[in-house]
Order: sequence, then C-alpha cells, then structure tokens
Amino acid sequence: MQIILDLIPILLAVVALIKMSTAFEHMRRMRDRAILLFGCISASLLIVAQLSWWSTFVLKQELFDDWYVNYIWTAFNSLTMLTFILFAAPRKHDTDNS
Repeated sequence: MQIILDLIPILLAVVALIKMSTAFEHMRRMRDRAILLFGCISASLLIVAQLSWWSTFVLKQELFDDWYVNYIWTAFNSLTMLTFILFAAPRKHDTDNS
C-alpha cells in the first residue's frame, strides 16, 4: 500500500505537466507563462526526485523510521501538483487575454 501511495504525486505531476504544457500556448500574459514555466520545472523535478527515492525504496525494501513524515511529504507533493493542475485549467476570463 505504501508503494502505491508514493506513486500518487508522480501521477499528479505527469498530469500537471500535460495540462500546463497545453495551457502554455494559450496564455498571452508573460506573468502567466512564467508561472507555467516554473510549474513545469517544479513538476519535472518532483518526478525525478520522487522516482529516485521510490526506486531506492523498492530496491532496498526498507522504509524510514519516521513513516508519518513520508505521509506528510506525499500529501504536500500531491497538493502542490493539484495546485498546478488547477492553475492550468482553462478559465472564462482567459479567453479575452487582455
């Protein structure tokens, strides 16, 4: 169960990358493009960091002594990726691009 739980932020990061990359071309404001660019970089780094930790965990078959810290980081990473996904979602006022 723990291994599956650790994959949730990775899956959310992949969805966030896809949503942000498709939203990037529709954004005209430079500020919105910069936010999406930093979001894509953050999501990419999260995928690399989480997969490297996850593969080490799977290979060694041992968990940290403080298991609750792992749950806190999983929740934080998941909420961060959900924020990126929601930011990249199309909004009604984005169509005028003024």
